[in-house]
Amino acid sequence: MHQLYGDRLDPQAIDDFAPFLAVGGAAFVTTWVVEGADPPDPEAFTDRLLGVPSVPMTAVHRSTATSDAEDPR
Repeated sequence: MHQLYGDRLDPQAIDDFAPFLAVGGAAFVTTWVVEGADPPDPEAFTDRLLGVPSVPMTAVHRSTATSDAEDPR
């Protein structure tokens, strides 16, 4: 997190984000097992899991691009 955001996030925000990710991951697995196909399809789960990071990374990329456009250094 520190490598990605550097000084843009305070240490408390980084510490708060870790359990958020952990609980979110557990909820994702639970949903796959309980509500997914019977029997569970590990390949479909892996595809979905690998797609999850693209959501916040896209938001970060757009945010960074907007910030760079507004504040050229």
